[in-house]
Amino acid sequence: MKKLIILLLCSITFLPGSAQKNMELRSVQLFNSTLSDVWGYASNGREYALVGLNNAFAIVDVTDPEQPDPLFSVPGYSSDWRDIHTWNDHAYVTNEKDGGLLIVDMSNLPDSISATSWTADTLLKSAHNIWIDENGYAYIFGFNSLNEQIPYNNRGVIIADLNNDPKNPDLINIYSENYVHDGYVRGDTMWLGEISAGFFSVVDVSDKNNLQVLASAETPGRFTHNVWLSDDGKTLFTTDEIEGGYFGAYDVSDLNNITELTRYREAVGTGLIPHNTHALGNYLWNSYYTYGVNLVDATRPDNLVETGRYDTSPFPSRGTYDGCWGTYPYLPSGNILASDIQEGLFVFTPTYTRACYLEGTITDSFSGTFLNGVNVELISTGAETKSDILGEYKTGIAESGMYDVRVHFQGCFSKIITDVQLSNGQVTVLDIEFECIVANTDEINEPATLELKAQPSAFNNQTELHFKGLKRESGQLQIFDLAGRVLKSLDLNTESGQVIIGENWAPGFYLAVLLSDNEKIIQKIQKL
Repeated sequence: MKKLIILLLCSITFLPGSAQKNMELRSVQLFNSTLSDVWGYASNGREYALVGLNNAFAIVDVTDPEQPDPLFSVPGYSSDWRDIHTWNDHAYVTNEKDGGLLIVDMSNLPDSISATSWTADTLLKSAHNIWIDENGYAYIFGFNSLNEQIPYNNRGVIIADLNNDPKNPDLINIYSENYVHDGYVRGDTMWLGEISAGFFSVVDVSDKNNLQVLASAETPGRFTHNVWLSDDGKTLFTTDEIEGGYFGAYDVSDLNNITELTRYREAVGTGLIPHNTHALGNYLWNSYYTYGVNLVDATRPDNLVETGRYDTSPFPSRGTYDGCWGTYPYLPSGNILASDIQEGLFVFTPTYTRACYLEGTITDSFSGTFLNGVNVELISTGAETKSDILGEYKTGIAESGMYDVRVHFQGCFSKIITDVQLSNGQVTVLDIEFECIVANTDEINEPATLELKAQPSAFNNQTELHFKGLKRESGQLQIFDLAGRVLKSLDLNTESGQVIIGENWAPGFYLAVLLSDNEKIIQKIQKL
């Protein structure tokens, strides 16, 4: 099995922004029930929302987005999870309670529907989710049998052929390597979110009787909930359904070298939980629990930028499983469906706007070396990111304009670059030289007699710190990393001497500070 090679270009994070951006609310349809997933269906010039309720499957006519018309509901076992997919004029609905797979014939909409169920000869009692590919094969995820004797870790995927009889599928095969929570299939490839195992798997399904695992890769939170492939097939997007979880983006153009491109999340520090991501063109439509519907420009998949949002939930942004469950962006009209667990079915008309990108490299102004972990912030926008091990940073904003950029690191004075022009659909490159001047409010005079020198100042294994000029043969030597953490503290009782440091340190920059009475001196050193 091929393994993941990580090249994390940057971890993109944002603070809470506007609760409504580039999204026009057209209507909200209330139900006397909590909601789960939503899907869509279009036929004969009409559009429908297919809605999972706690105790039913519902069909709502949304052809007029401002006047949704609930048409039918099919009662079912009470379940917090109902997921839906369609093939031709049939809807296929899973739940995690009982009754097998619900199959609804929608060919006579808006006048009538008919419903039946399929249990795969007792193999299928319940399931978490379903995908149906372009060739009419259904992939039923996280299933259990009527006798409920399938071990959890083997509740993978039932593969069934819908072509011969859409109401009575032909069972083809079962994938049982791990529990599968969700998945995506295109062509001969199945992409699986194996949530408990903490990774996504890539499976060759060209021969559905002989499934072959091609590769796998861990996701940032090791709780891989949902996966979705970009339209061009080169990028896989994922979600980790945990507090503070990320949306991930992976270059999957070479399965021998799966590469993590970036990690994206909103409202850092609130513990927000992402749920599902769907790709449409160069955009991602995300359901983000209490944060709402989140539209992201993914034209540059290594720099994901929010360009639209609507907060469907009255709950504050926090780490709970309330609010927006699902989105559906594929109706012919371009309108967007969203299901909020407590608040009902939402219909939106979006405005697609390209992001304004800010990218560059941060180097040390003294040595010219790359600086890792330095914060880059678009002031007063909430957009913020960190430089990576190569000194590279990537961020952006939805609105064009002039912005001030703050560069800062804990324990150092920040640097502000004013009047940086950002424009929609364009990348502004801003390379920054940054010097970490230690911020200290203590009233310590400039050194008069102290001397401190590293020999060498850039080293591979260890270096010698030579000091002299201590008064009354008393002083202190402290070593800080660039996050301001004290790594070593030594009391010195000689006027001069040397200390060997650096062994077992990670590569990077450090600050050596020599203190004596009201004097101090700082030496910057680098472990190569």
